[in-house]
Amino acid sequence: MKRLSTILLTTCILAMTAVAAAEDWPQWRGPRGDNITSGEGLLTAWPAEGPREVWRVEVGSGYSTPVIVDGVLYVFAQDSQADTLIALSADDRKVLWRGSYPTAFRDRQQFGTRATPTVDGDRIYTHGGGGDLACWSRGGGTEPLWRTNILQKVGAKGITWGTASSPLIIGEVIYVQAGKEGPLAVAVNKANGEILWQSEARGPAGYATIAATTVNGRDQLLVFGGTALVGLDRQTGKTLWSVPIETEWQVNATTPIIRDDRAFVTNEYRNGKALMVALSPAGATTAWENTEIQCRFTTPILEGDVMYAHSRGKLKCVRWADGSVVWACDDPKLNLGIGGSLIRAGDLLITLSEQGVLSLVRATPEGWSLQGQMRVFSEKQVWSSPVVYNGRLYVKGSRELVCLDIAAGTDR
Repeated sequence: MKRLSTILLTTCILAMTAVAAAEDWPQWRGPRGDNITSGEGLLTAWPAEGPREVWRVEVGSGYSTPVIVDGVLYVFAQDSQADTLIALSADDRKVLWRGSYPTAFRDRQQFGTRATPTVDGDRIYTHGGGGDLACWSRGGGTEPLWRTNILQKVGAKGITWGTASSPLIIGEVIYVQAGKEGPLAVAVNKANGEILWQSEARGPAGYATIAATTVNGRDQLLVFGGTALVGLDRQTGKTLWSVPIETEWQVNATTPIIRDDRAFVTNEYRNGKALMVALSPAGATTAWENTEIQCRFTTPILEGDVMYAHSRGKLKCVRWADGSVVWACDDPKLNLGIGGSLIRAGDLLITLSEQGVLSLVRATPEGWSLQGQMRVFSEKQVWSSPVVYNGRLYVKGSRELVCLDIAAGTDR
């Protein structure tokens, strides 16, 4: 009987671990918008050759991060002259369905999607590089249920490197940045694509996903536009405050991080910096700013009293309160390049350099240590973020999607 009880207890623990590691990743930066997942049931060190590759498949061009819900991967990419949404089995890469619509989008360098899809109930919402906001059924279909080109609807022009604002959904409304020579942001009815309001603030838009907060009972949207961090009334789109922050090419791309009436953003290029603003009923004021964190695309990860970030490729741990550096990693093997990304799993960081090198790093305020490394792509612009689901790591390159087994104590 004692042996049976032990077996049952062990089975329950394993089941709980599997559930913890199988958390859905339905939107940009995960279920809580913080790029943090549970580290339970995952390898804490990788073998010399790296985690086992389970499968690899070509899915199309772009920088969109895959999302995963109920064991189904949704990948948004550009295939020739079409934006394409592909649903695949996360287990074996089997294509469940594929839908698309025509697009002529191409930036100065190459075509491809930028924004990450958002899963909301039985619908999926995508935002293409050419400004097409689309709604799809999770049940499948060769085309969207509805599609609205935001730029055309509001009379705006596209920004230099293409629309990159992932859909933020609150209740029945979608919020995205727009373009230039038009409104900075719009609110859209998620049921039919109708534009509900255009922001009072004008573009140019930035490349960042909008964040939401409440200050003194008033719902606000924080929009990191091309030239400023702007606070909008969520119900009307009216401008509440604006703090200038601009860099070369107007590439403001990091998602605002919000905690306790403080909001943080960072940018890069020639005059990049980090900016913390204090929010109040009267507006927003600068709490601190410095050049210790300069991120072109990747939003830092806030955990406890510190942020983990890479500044111009260098991995750093920085205090939330004042921006002072706790430690900085000078190891060239861990340089992520300007477009690298990172996610948090327990006390580990999984980093992906823009050259396609994955690293496992134990990172705490006390320091860091490299726990494993492997190359998954031989490219120069790997800008999507890794995703962890059910003991597996999913990584998108410029055209390929790779699945790696990072579960502890398994041979799957």
